[in-house]
Amino acid sequence: MVGTPPVTTLSVTDSSKIAISKSKSQSKPKERRSSHNIIEKRYRMSINDKIIELKDLVMGTEAKLNKSAVLKKAIETIHSLRDQRMRLSKENAILSSALTNQGIDTKELLSGCLSDPLTPSSSDGSSFSPETLLPESPPYSSGGEGEDDTLPTLPTFTTHTIYTPSTGMVDGARITLFVFMFGILIFNPFSAIFDSQDSSFTAGLTAGSSMRSSRTLQGYTDSISDYFGIWNWLIPSALLWVMNILVVSFVLTKVLVYGEPVTTSGSKESAKYWRHLNQSESDLENGYYTSASVQLKEALHTLGRPFPTTRLELFTSLSWQMMRQVLHRTYIARIFSRTLAKYDKDRVQSSHDAAVVYYRLLQLSLTGKMESTCWQQLNLAACSLNLSEAATSIMSREMLAQVYATSAVTVLFTLTDHFQYIARFLLSRCRKQCLRHERGDIPPQLKWLCEPDGHRYLVDLTWYDEIWSTEQGFSTNRHPYDPLSTLMQCYRQLALARGGSL
Repeated sequence: MVGTPPVTTLSVTDSSKIAISKSKSQSKPKERRSSHNIIEKRYRMSINDKIIELKDLVMGTEAKLNKSAVLKKAIETIHSLRDQRMRLSKENAILSSALTNQGIDTKELLSGCLSDPLTPSSSDGSSFSPETLLPESPPYSSGGEGEDDTLPTLPTFTTHTIYTPSTGMVDGARITLFVFMFGILIFNPFSAIFDSQDSSFTAGLTAGSSMRSSRTLQGYTDSISDYFGIWNWLIPSALLWVMNILVVSFVLTKVLVYGEPVTTSGSKESAKYWRHLNQSESDLENGYYTSASVQLKEALHTLGRPFPTTRLELFTSLSWQMMRQVLHRTYIARIFSRTLAKYDKDRVQSSHDAAVVYYRLLQLSLTGKMESTCWQQLNLAACSLNLSEAATSIMSREMLAQVYATSAVTVLFTLTDHFQYIARFLLSRCRKQCLRHERGDIPPQLKWLCEPDGHRYLVDLTWYDEIWSTEQGFSTNRHPYDPLSTLMQCYRQLALARGGSL
Protein backbone atom coordinates (compact mmCIF):
# COMPACT_ATOMS: atom_id res chain seq x y z
CA MET A 1 0.00 0.00 0.00
CA VAL A 2 2.89 2.35 0.61
CA GLY A 3 4.45 1.73 -2.82
CA THR A 4 1.33 2.40 -4.85
CA PRO A 5 1.16 6.25 -4.67
CA PRO A 6 4.57 6.78 -6.32
CA VAL A 7 3.41 4.64 -9.25
CA THR A 8 0.33 6.78 -9.76
CA THR A 9 2.26 10.05 -9.44
CA LEU A 10 4.77 8.86 -12.00
CA SER A 11 2.02 8.03 -14.43
CA VAL A 12 0.40 11.44 -13.92
CA THR A 13 3.38 13.75 -13.59
CA ASP A 14 5.41 12.05 -16.28
CA SER A 15 2.98 13.12 -18.99
CA SER A 16 5.69 14.48 -21.23
CA LYS A 17 7.17 11.04 -21.60
CA ILE A 18 3.79 9.67 -22.53
CA ALA A 19 3.44 12.34 -25.20
CA ILE A 20 6.87 11.49 -26.52
CA SER A 21 5.95 7.83 -26.69
CA LYS A 22 2.77 8.73 -28.56
CA SER A 23 4.67 10.87 -31.05
CA LYS A 24 7.04 7.99 -31.69
CA SER A 25 4.14 5.64 -32.25
CA GLN A 26 2.53 8.13 -34.70
CA SER A 27 5.71 8.55 -36.74
CA LYS A 28 5.73 4.91 -37.82
CA PRO A 29 2.48 5.06 -39.84
CA LYS A 30 3.82 8.15 -41.61
CA GLU A 31 6.80 6.17 -42.81
CA ARG A 32 4.51 3.38 -43.95
CA ARG A 33 2.19 5.87 -45.68
CA SER A 34 5.04 7.56 -47.50
CA SER A 35 6.37 4.23 -48.70
CA HIS A 36 2.86 3.33 -49.81
CA ASN A 37 2.64 6.60 -51.76
CA ILE A 38 5.94 5.86 -53.44
CA ILE A 39 4.72 2.42 -54.49
CA GLU A 40 1.40 3.87 -55.68
CA LYS A 41 3.19 6.58 -57.64
CA ARG A 42 5.44 3.97 -59.21
CA TYR A 43 2.46 1.87 -60.32
CA ARG A 44 0.65 4.99 -61.58
CA MET A 45 3.66 5.99 -63.66
CA SER A 46 3.88 2.46 -65.01
CA ILE A 47 0.20 2.52 -65.99
CA ASN A 48 0.57 5.93 -67.64
CA ASP A 49 3.60 4.71 -69.58
CA LYS A 50 1.65 1.70 -70.82
CA ILE A 51 -1.28 3.92 -71.85
CA ILE A 52 1.10 6.20 -73.75
CA GLU A 53 2.64 3.16 -75.44
CA LEU A 54 -0.84 1.91 -76.31
CA LYS A 55 -1.71 5.32 -77.77
CA ASP A 56 1.45 5.26 -79.90
CA LEU A 57 0.56 1.81 -81.22
CA VAL A 58 -3.07 2.61 -81.99
CA MET A 59 -3.12 6.27 -83.03
CA GLY A 60 0.51 7.29 -83.47
CA THR A 61 2.93 9.49 -81.60
CA GLU A 62 1.43 12.81 -82.74
CA ALA A 63 -2.15 12.09 -81.65
CA LYS A 64 -3.49 13.91 -78.59
CA LEU A 65 -6.09 11.89 -76.69
CA ASN A 66 -7.02 11.45 -73.05
CA LYS A 67 -6.77 8.11 -71.27
CA SER A 68 -10.42 7.13 -71.74
CA ALA A 69 -10.28 7.93 -75.46
CA VAL A 70 -7.10 5.87 -75.83
CA LEU A 71 -8.65 2.88 -74.08
CA LYS A 72 -11.85 3.22 -76.12
CA LYS A 73 -9.87 3.37 -79.35
CA ALA A 74 -7.82 0.36 -78.28
CA ILE A 75 -10.99 -1.63 -77.55
CA GLU A 76 -12.38 -0.75 -80.99
CA THR A 77 -9.11 -1.81 -82.58
CA ILE A 78 -9.16 -5.11 -80.68
CA HIS A 79 -12.75 -5.77 -81.82
CA SER A 80 -11.77 -4.93 -85.39
CA LEU A 81 -8.76 -7.26 -85.29
CA ARG A 82 -10.88 -10.03 -83.80
CA ASP A 83 -13.50 -9.64 -86.53
CA GLN A 84 -10.80 -9.68 -89.17
CA ARG A 85 -9.26 -12.79 -87.63
CA MET A 86 -12.61 -14.59 -87.66
CA ARG A 87 -13.26 -13.54 -91.23
CA LEU A 88 -9.81 -14.62 -92.36
CA SER A 89 -10.21 -17.96 -90.60
CA LYS A 90 -13.49 -18.60 -92.42
CA GLU A 91 -12.02 -17.60 -95.77
CA ASN A 92 -8.95 -19.73 -95.11
CA ALA A 93 -11.18 -22.72 -94.45
CA ILE A 94 -13.16 -22.03 -97.65
CA LEU A 95 -10.00 -21.72 -99.73
CA SER A 96 -8.48 -24.85 -98.18
CA SER A 97 -11.60 -26.87 -98.94
CA ALA A 98 -11.67 -25.51 -102.50
CA LEU A 99 -8.04 -26.48 -103.04
CA THR A 100 -8.66 -29.92 -101.54
CA ASN A 101 -11.60 -30.49 -103.89
CA GLN A 102 -9.37 -29.59 -106.84
CA GLY A 103 -6.73 -32.10 -105.71
CA ILE A 104 -4.08 -29.52 -104.79
CA ASP A 105 -1.92 -30.14 -101.75
CA THR A 106 -1.82 -27.09 -99.49
CA LYS A 107 1.65 -27.87 -98.10
CA GLU A 108 3.20 -28.14 -101.56
CA LEU A 109 1.49 -24.90 -102.58
CA LEU A 110 2.83 -23.09 -99.54
CA SER A 111 6.34 -24.45 -100.04
CA GLY A 112 6.26 -23.25 -103.63
CA CYS A 113 5.06 -19.81 -102.57
CA LEU A 114 7.81 -19.53 -99.96
CA SER A 115 10.47 -20.37 -102.53
CA ASP A 116 9.29 -17.50 -104.79
CA PRO A 117 9.87 -13.84 -103.87
CA LEU A 118 7.03 -12.18 -102.02
CA THR A 119 4.68 -10.09 -104.12
CA PRO A 120 1.94 -7.73 -102.96
CA SER A 121 -1.51 -9.21 -102.67
CA SER A 122 -4.01 -8.40 -105.37
CA SER A 123 -6.65 -7.76 -102.74
CA ASP A 124 -5.03 -4.43 -101.91
CA GLY A 125 -6.32 -3.07 -105.17
CA SER A 126 -9.74 -4.62 -105.08
CA SER A 127 -12.44 -2.21 -106.17
CA PHE A 128 -15.44 -3.14 -104.10
CA SER A 129 -17.53 -0.05 -104.58
CA PRO A 130 -21.30 0.40 -104.85
CA GLU A 131 -22.55 2.36 -107.82
CA THR A 132 -24.38 4.95 -105.73
CA LEU A 133 -21.40 5.83 -103.53
CA LEU A 134 -18.08 5.24 -105.22
CA PRO A 135 -17.04 6.59 -108.61
CA GLU A 136 -14.92 4.74 -111.11
CA SER A 137 -11.92 2.85 -109.82
CA PRO A 138 -8.79 4.97 -109.45
CA PRO A 139 -5.82 4.33 -111.70
CA TYR A 140 -3.87 2.62 -108.95
CA SER A 141 -6.48 -0.12 -108.36
CA SER A 142 -5.40 -3.32 -110.05
CA GLY A 143 -8.02 -5.96 -110.48
CA GLY A 144 -7.59 -8.96 -112.73
CA GLU A 145 -10.40 -9.47 -115.17
CA GLY A 146 -9.77 -13.17 -115.50
CA GLU A 147 -9.90 -14.02 -111.84
CA ASP A 148 -12.18 -16.72 -110.57
CA ASP A 149 -15.33 -15.10 -109.17
CA THR A 150 -16.28 -18.18 -107.18
CA LEU A 151 -13.52 -17.65 -104.65
CA PRO A 152 -14.12 -14.97 -102.02
CA THR A 153 -12.17 -11.74 -102.18
CA LEU A 154 -9.42 -11.64 -99.59
CA PRO A 155 -9.74 -8.54 -97.37
CA THR A 156 -6.78 -6.33 -96.61
CA PHE A 157 -5.36 -6.72 -93.14
CA THR A 158 -4.51 -3.14 -92.35
CA THR A 159 -2.16 -2.00 -89.63
CA HIS A 160 -3.18 0.98 -87.53
CA THR A 161 -0.36 3.37 -88.25
CA ILE A 162 -0.34 7.13 -88.22
CA TYR A 163 -0.60 8.76 -91.65
CA THR A 164 0.73 12.11 -92.76
CA PRO A 165 -2.41 14.00 -93.78
CA SER A 166 -2.47 16.86 -96.22
CA THR A 167 -2.33 20.36 -94.88
CA GLY A 168 -5.61 21.93 -93.85
CA MET A 169 -6.97 24.36 -91.33
CA VAL A 170 -8.51 23.12 -88.12
CA ASP A 171 -12.04 24.20 -87.31
CA GLY A 172 -10.90 26.45 -84.48
CA ALA A 173 -8.71 28.46 -86.87
CA ARG A 174 -11.61 28.84 -89.31
CA ILE A 175 -13.89 30.19 -86.58
CA THR A 176 -11.13 32.59 -85.45
CA LEU A 177 -10.80 33.96 -88.99
CA PHE A 178 -14.56 34.41 -89.21
CA VAL A 179 -14.64 36.29 -85.90
CA PHE A 180 -11.81 38.50 -87.18
CA MET A 181 -13.73 39.21 -90.39
CA PHE A 182 -16.98 40.08 -88.60
CA GLY A 183 -15.04 42.26 -86.15
CA ILE A 184 -13.61 44.29 -89.04
CA LEU A 185 -17.04 44.63 -90.66
CA ILE A 186 -18.75 45.67 -87.41
CA PHE A 187 -16.16 48.02 -85.87
CA ASN A 188 -14.85 49.17 -89.28
CA PRO A 189 -11.32 50.29 -88.33
CA PHE A 190 -10.59 51.55 -91.85
CA SER A 191 -13.23 54.29 -91.51
CA ALA A 192 -11.14 56.05 -88.85
CA ILE A 193 -8.19 56.22 -91.26
CA PHE A 194 -10.26 57.60 -94.10
CA ASP A 195 -12.06 60.06 -91.80
CA SER A 196 -8.73 61.51 -90.68
CA GLN A 197 -7.62 61.88 -94.29
CA ASP A 198 -10.98 63.40 -95.15
CA SER A 199 -10.70 66.05 -92.42
CA SER A 200 -7.14 66.98 -93.45
CA PHE A 201 -8.18 67.22 -97.10
CA THR A 202 -11.17 69.43 -96.18
CA ALA A 203 -9.00 71.70 -94.04
CA GLY A 204 -6.53 72.17 -96.88
CA LEU A 205 -9.35 72.88 -99.32
CA THR A 206 -10.86 75.49 -96.97
CA ALA A 207 -7.51 77.20 -96.44
CA GLY A 208 -6.85 77.37 -100.16
CA SER A 209 -10.32 78.76 -100.83
CA SER A 210 -9.88 81.49 -98.18
CA MET A 211 -6.56 82.59 -99.73
CA ARG A 212 -8.13 82.87 -103.18
CA SER A 213 -11.42 84.42 -102.05
CA SER A 214 -10.22 87.98 -102.68
CA ARG A 215 -9.56 87.32 -106.37
CA THR A 216 -12.46 84.96 -107.34
CA LEU A 217 -16.17 85.26 -107.62
CA GLN A 218 -18.36 83.86 -104.86
CA GLY A 219 -20.41 81.60 -107.16
CA TYR A 220 -17.35 80.11 -108.77
CA THR A 221 -15.86 79.36 -105.37
CA ASP A 222 -19.05 77.66 -104.22
CA SER A 223 -19.14 75.41 -107.31
CA ILE A 224 -15.52 74.36 -106.81
CA SER A 225 -16.11 73.59 -103.13
CA ASP A 226 -19.21 71.54 -103.99
CA TYR A 227 -17.29 69.65 -106.66
CA PHE A 228 -14.43 68.79 -104.32
CA GLY A 229 -16.90 68.01 -101.54
CA ILE A 230 -18.59 65.30 -103.61
CA TRP A 231 -15.28 63.68 -104.50
CA ASN A 232 -14.12 64.09 -100.93
CA TRP A 233 -17.08 61.96 -99.81
CA LEU A 234 -17.10 59.50 -102.71
CA ILE A 235 -13.43 58.50 -102.82
CA PRO A 236 -13.06 57.52 -99.12
CA SER A 237 -16.37 55.61 -99.22
CA ALA A 238 -15.31 53.69 -102.33
CA LEU A 239 -11.91 52.90 -100.84
CA LEU A 240 -13.57 51.77 -97.62
CA TRP A 241 -15.86 49.38 -99.51
CA VAL A 242 -12.92 48.06 -101.53
CA MET A 243 -10.93 47.35 -98.35
CA ASN A 244 -13.87 45.53 -96.72
CA ILE A 245 -14.49 43.47 -99.87
CA LEU A 246 -10.82 42.51 -100.04
CA VAL A 247 -10.83 41.39 -96.39
CA VAL A 248 -14.00 39.31 -96.86
CA SER A 249 -12.70 37.75 -100.08
CA PHE A 250 -9.39 36.87 -98.45
CA VAL A 251 -11.04 35.21 -95.44
CA LEU A 252 -13.57 33.26 -97.52
CA THR A 253 -10.91 32.10 -99.98
CA LYS A 254 -8.61 31.05 -97.17
CA VAL A 255 -11.35 29.18 -95.30
CA LEU A 256 -13.41 27.64 -98.11
CA VAL A 257 -10.69 26.95 -100.68
CA TYR A 258 -7.20 26.75 -99.24
CA GLY A 259 -8.30 25.72 -95.76
CA GLU A 260 -9.63 22.36 -96.95
CA PRO A 261 -7.25 19.37 -96.90
CA VAL A 262 -6.42 18.01 -100.35
CA THR A 263 -5.47 14.48 -101.36
CA THR A 264 -3.82 14.23 -104.75
CA SER A 265 -5.21 11.51 -107.00
CA GLY A 266 -2.82 8.58 -107.36
CA SER A 267 -0.85 9.50 -104.23
CA LYS A 268 -0.04 7.22 -101.32
CA GLU A 269 -2.72 8.79 -99.13
CA SER A 270 -5.31 8.33 -101.87
CA ALA A 271 -4.43 4.64 -102.19
CA LYS A 272 -4.74 4.17 -98.43
CA TYR A 273 -8.09 5.94 -98.46
CA TRP A 274 -9.50 3.64 -101.13
CA ARG A 275 -8.12 0.60 -99.33
CA HIS A 276 -9.86 1.59 -96.09
CA LEU A 277 -13.09 2.47 -97.91
CA ASN A 278 -13.22 -0.80 -99.83
CA GLN A 279 -12.53 -2.74 -96.64
CA SER A 280 -15.32 -0.88 -94.83
CA GLU A 281 -17.78 -1.67 -97.63
CA SER A 282 -16.83 -5.34 -97.39
CA ASP A 283 -17.27 -5.26 -93.60
CA LEU A 284 -20.70 -3.65 -93.97
CA GLU A 285 -21.86 -6.33 -96.37
CA ASN A 286 -20.63 -9.06 -94.00
CA GLY A 287 -22.13 -7.45 -90.90
CA TYR A 288 -18.89 -6.41 -89.17
CA TYR A 289 -20.08 -2.93 -88.21
CA THR A 290 -17.46 -2.22 -85.54
CA SER A 291 -14.67 -3.00 -87.95
CA ALA A 292 -16.38 -0.92 -90.65
CA SER A 293 -16.58 2.12 -88.37
CA VAL A 294 -12.88 1.78 -87.52
CA GLN A 295 -11.97 1.56 -91.21
CA LEU A 296 -14.09 4.63 -92.01
CA LYS A 297 -12.44 6.66 -89.25
CA GLU A 298 -9.04 5.61 -90.56
CA ALA A 299 -10.12 6.75 -94.03
CA LEU A 300 -11.07 10.15 -92.60
CA HIS A 301 -7.70 10.39 -90.89
CA THR A 302 -5.99 9.59 -94.18
CA LEU A 303 -7.85 12.46 -95.85
CA GLY A 304 -6.64 14.88 -93.19
CA ARG A 305 -10.01 15.08 -91.41
CA PRO A 306 -9.63 13.30 -88.04
CA PHE A 307 -12.82 12.23 -86.31
CA PRO A 308 -13.56 14.57 -83.34
CA THR A 309 -13.10 12.78 -80.04
CA THR A 310 -13.19 15.54 -77.40
CA ARG A 311 -16.03 17.92 -76.59
CA LEU A 312 -14.04 20.94 -77.69
CA GLU A 313 -13.27 19.40 -81.08
CA LEU A 314 -16.91 18.42 -81.50
CA PHE A 315 -18.12 21.92 -80.55
CA THR A 316 -15.75 23.70 -82.93
CA SER A 317 -16.51 21.27 -85.75
CA LEU A 318 -20.28 21.60 -85.35
CA SER A 319 -20.05 25.41 -85.06
CA TRP A 320 -18.03 25.66 -88.24
CA GLN A 321 -20.33 23.32 -90.15
CA MET A 322 -23.34 25.42 -89.13
CA MET A 323 -21.60 28.59 -90.33
CA ARG A 324 -20.67 26.89 -93.59
CA GLN A 325 -24.24 25.74 -94.14
CA VAL A 326 -25.38 29.36 -93.79
CA LEU A 327 -22.83 30.32 -96.45
CA HIS A 328 -24.20 27.57 -98.72
CA ARG A 329 -27.75 28.80 -98.27
CA THR A 330 -26.74 32.38 -99.16
CA TYR A 331 -25.00 31.11 -102.36
CA ILE A 332 -21.63 32.49 -101.19
CA ALA A 333 -20.00 29.10 -100.72
CA ARG A 334 -21.62 27.77 -103.91
CA ILE A 335 -19.88 30.45 -105.98
CA PHE A 336 -16.53 29.40 -104.55
CA SER A 337 -17.36 25.71 -105.14
CA ARG A 338 -18.33 26.22 -108.78
CA THR A 339 -15.25 28.33 -109.44
CA LEU A 340 -13.07 25.76 -107.71
CA ALA A 341 -14.53 22.90 -109.77
CA LYS A 342 -13.21 24.51 -112.96
CA TYR A 343 -9.60 24.92 -111.86
CA ASP A 344 -8.80 22.39 -109.10
CA LYS A 345 -10.20 18.89 -109.60
CA ASP A 346 -8.29 17.35 -106.70
CA ARG A 347 -9.95 19.60 -104.12
CA VAL A 348 -13.40 18.73 -105.42
CA GLN A 349 -12.55 15.02 -105.44
CA SER A 350 -11.26 15.26 -101.86
CA SER A 351 -14.54 16.84 -100.77
CA HIS A 352 -16.47 14.07 -102.54
CA ASP A 353 -14.41 11.32 -100.90
CA ALA A 354 -14.83 12.83 -97.44
CA ALA A 355 -18.58 13.25 -97.98
CA VAL A 356 -18.91 9.53 -98.76
CA VAL A 357 -17.13 8.57 -95.52
CA TYR A 358 -19.14 11.00 -93.39
CA TYR A 359 -22.35 9.68 -94.93
CA ARG A 360 -21.45 6.08 -94.09
CA LEU A 361 -20.59 7.03 -90.50
CA LEU A 362 -23.90 8.88 -90.25
CA GLN A 363 -25.76 5.76 -91.38
CA LEU A 364 -24.01 3.61 -88.78
CA SER A 365 -24.63 6.12 -85.98
CA LEU A 366 -28.34 6.58 -86.77
CA THR A 367 -29.06 2.85 -86.86
CA GLY A 368 -27.16 2.21 -83.63
CA LYS A 369 -24.36 0.23 -85.27
CA MET A 370 -21.83 2.75 -83.96
CA GLU A 371 -21.86 4.36 -80.53
CA SER A 372 -22.45 8.11 -80.81
CA THR A 373 -24.30 11.03 -79.24
CA CYS A 374 -26.94 13.25 -80.80
CA TRP A 375 -24.38 16.05 -81.26
CA GLN A 376 -22.03 13.71 -83.08
CA GLN A 377 -24.88 12.66 -85.36
CA LEU A 378 -25.66 16.31 -86.13
CA ASN A 379 -22.00 16.96 -86.84
CA LEU A 380 -21.78 13.97 -89.19
CA ALA A 381 -24.94 15.10 -91.00
CA ALA A 382 -23.64 18.66 -91.38
CA CYS A 383 -20.23 17.48 -92.62
CA SER A 384 -21.70 15.12 -95.21
CA LEU A 385 -24.20 17.77 -96.35
CA ASN A 386 -21.68 20.60 -96.73
CA LEU A 387 -19.06 18.48 -98.48
CA SER A 388 -21.67 16.96 -100.80
CA GLU A 389 -22.87 20.42 -101.81
CA ALA A 390 -19.24 21.46 -102.35
CA ALA A 391 -18.76 18.51 -104.73
CA THR A 392 -22.03 18.72 -106.69
CA SER A 393 -20.10 18.89 -109.97
CA ILE A 394 -18.93 15.26 -109.66
CA MET A 395 -21.44 13.75 -107.23
CA SER A 396 -24.44 11.85 -108.54
CA ARG A 397 -27.88 13.28 -107.88
CA GLU A 398 -29.00 10.02 -106.31
CA MET A 399 -26.20 10.20 -103.76
CA LEU A 400 -26.93 13.87 -103.07
CA ALA A 401 -30.63 13.09 -102.59
CA GLN A 402 -29.76 10.34 -100.11
CA VAL A 403 -27.57 12.78 -98.16
CA TYR A 404 -30.43 15.30 -98.00
CA ALA A 405 -32.91 12.65 -96.86
CA THR A 406 -30.59 11.15 -94.23
CA SER A 407 -29.79 14.63 -92.90
CA ALA A 408 -33.52 15.31 -92.59
CA VAL A 409 -33.93 12.06 -90.64
CA THR A 410 -31.07 13.17 -88.36
CA VAL A 411 -32.78 16.49 -87.64
CA LEU A 412 -36.08 14.75 -86.88
CA PHE A 413 -34.32 12.18 -84.71
CA THR A 414 -32.07 14.47 -82.65
CA LEU A 415 -33.77 17.88 -82.44
CA THR A 416 -37.16 18.96 -81.11
CA ASP A 417 -40.28 19.78 -83.10
CA HIS A 418 -39.29 23.46 -83.22
CA PHE A 419 -36.64 22.58 -85.84
CA GLN A 420 -38.99 20.54 -88.02
CA TYR A 421 -38.90 23.20 -90.72
CA ILE A 422 -35.22 22.33 -91.32
CA ALA A 423 -36.18 18.72 -92.01
CA ARG A 424 -38.95 19.84 -94.37
CA PHE A 425 -36.49 22.03 -96.26
CA LEU A 426 -34.02 19.15 -96.60
CA LEU A 427 -36.76 16.82 -97.81
CA SER A 428 -37.76 19.38 -100.44
CA ARG A 429 -34.15 19.49 -101.62
CA CYS A 430 -34.18 15.69 -101.77
CA ARG A 431 -37.29 15.66 -103.96
CA LYS A 432 -35.74 18.31 -106.19
CA GLN A 433 -32.66 16.16 -106.75
CA CYS A 434 -34.81 13.09 -107.42
CA LEU A 435 -36.73 14.93 -110.13
CA ARG A 436 -33.41 15.89 -111.74
CA HIS A 437 -32.10 12.34 -111.75
CA GLU A 438 -29.91 11.34 -114.68
CA ARG A 439 -32.13 8.48 -115.83
CA GLY A 440 -35.30 10.52 -115.43
CA ASP A 441 -36.88 8.22 -112.86
CA ILE A 442 -36.84 8.42 -109.07
CA PRO A 443 -34.64 5.85 -107.27
CA PRO A 444 -36.71 3.13 -105.53
CA GLN A 445 -35.25 3.78 -102.08
CA LEU A 446 -36.31 7.45 -102.31
CA LYS A 447 -39.55 7.16 -104.26
CA TRP A 448 -41.69 6.77 -101.13
CA LEU A 449 -40.35 10.07 -99.76
CA CYS A 450 -41.58 11.91 -102.85
CA GLU A 451 -45.14 10.74 -102.20
CA PRO A 452 -47.41 12.77 -99.88
CA ASP A 453 -48.19 9.78 -97.64
CA GLY A 454 -44.52 8.87 -97.25
CA HIS A 455 -43.56 12.46 -96.49
CA ARG A 456 -46.30 12.74 -93.88
CA TYR A 457 -45.30 9.39 -92.36
CA LEU A 458 -41.69 10.50 -91.91
CA VAL A 459 -42.52 13.94 -90.52
CA ASP A 460 -45.12 12.64 -88.04
CA LEU A 461 -42.96 9.72 -86.88
CA THR A 462 -42.00 9.88 -83.19
CA TRP A 463 -40.79 6.36 -82.25
CA TYR A 464 -37.39 6.33 -83.96
CA ASP A 465 -35.71 4.34 -81.20
CA GLU A 466 -38.01 1.37 -81.78
CA ILE A 467 -37.50 1.36 -85.54
CA TRP A 468 -33.80 0.49 -85.53
CA SER A 469 -34.26 -2.41 -83.09
CA THR A 470 -37.56 -3.84 -84.37
CA GLU A 471 -37.48 -6.95 -86.52
CA GLN A 472 -40.02 -6.84 -89.32
CA GLY A 473 -42.01 -9.97 -90.00
CA PHE A 474 -42.96 -9.67 -93.66
CA SER A 475 -39.56 -9.04 -95.22
CA THR A 476 -35.85 -8.85 -94.47
CA ASN A 477 -33.82 -5.67 -94.73
CA ARG A 478 -30.81 -6.19 -96.99
CA HIS A 479 -29.03 -3.13 -95.57
CA PRO A 480 -29.73 -2.88 -91.83
CA TYR A 481 -27.14 -0.10 -91.52
CA ASP A 482 -29.12 2.18 -93.87
CA PRO A 483 -31.76 4.28 -92.04
CA LEU A 484 -33.62 5.12 -95.26
CA SER A 485 -33.96 1.43 -96.12
CA THR A 486 -35.24 0.68 -92.61
CA LEU A 487 -37.76 3.53 -92.71
CA MET A 488 -38.96 2.45 -96.16
CA GLN A 489 -39.50 -1.07 -94.84
CA CYS A 490 -41.51 0.25 -91.87
CA TYR A 491 -43.59 2.41 -94.19
CA ARG A 492 -44.38 -0.59 -96.39
CA GLN A 493 -45.28 -2.65 -93.33
CA LEU A 494 -47.71 0.07 -92.28
CA ALA A 495 -49.22 0.19 -95.78
CA LEU A 496 -49.65 -3.60 -95.76
CA ALA A 497 -51.25 -3.49 -92.32
CA ARG A 498 -53.68 -0.80 -93.40
CA GLY A 499 -54.50 -2.71 -96.58
CA GLY A 500 -55.16 -5.89 -94.57
CA SER A 501 -57.49 -4.12 -92.17
CA LEU A 502 -59.73 -2.85 -94.97
